[in-house]
Amino acid sequence: MSMTLDKITEKARLILIDPSSGTDKRWEDAELVGWVNDSYLALITMRPDIGMTWEQFTCTADASEQAITVTGAIRLHSVLRNDESGDKSAIQLVSQSLLDTQHPEWRNDTTVTEATGIQFYMHDPLLPLKFSVYPVPTTARKLWVAYVKLPTLHSTASAPSSLSLLVPDHYAEPILNYVLYRAFSKDMESTSAANRAASHYQLFASALGAGVQSDTATAPKN
Repeated sequence: MSMTLDKITEKARLILIDPSSGTDKRWEDAELVGWVNDSYLALITMRPDIGMTWEQFTCTADASEQAITVTGAIRLHSVLRNDESGDKSAIQLVSQSLLDTQHPEWRNDTTVTEATGIQFYMHDPLLPLKFSVYPVPTTARKLWVAYVKLPTLHSTASAPSSLSLLVPDHYAEPILNYVLYRAFSKDMESTSAANRAASHYQLFASALGAGVQSDTATAPKN
């Protein structure tokens, strides 16, 4: 059964003992939906694989430095391969300091023909959406890149609908706990509410940690 946005908010209201309408309603629909949106950001921060995608990327010609400019992109994961007719060769990650040492003028190297395709890429984690390529492409060559991207979030302008969650269904429970953490955090002046907020955040974080361990245990191995 597909988990939907309205099912998450309904479950949250049941636990919060909060009606969905009327003067006694404590938490507005826009708040709950907004916290579901925030949960996606928290999930992807802790589990980048949730937002992993791979797409064709067109290099800027005559530039060693390239940048992913897709809306919602967070950071590069890897540059996979060339994607030109007759050239699907893999591209290897190398240390820029090593290339700078062995070939200081690599950005101006015109002796390497473009027939070889892009051979290497370099990436600095402090510049998450930028990377360098060698040899420098003289035309707008196409590559395949993998990167982390945020989903297009739910609108908070209308009541929760039967839209599917923007992440796989098995993250529904952590999302629910994140929403409850945010809801109880609204009443932090209450000791019981503060304790419940902390408890639900712990459940959220623990579920993600357990997921990492499970993925590691079941991942394909050489």
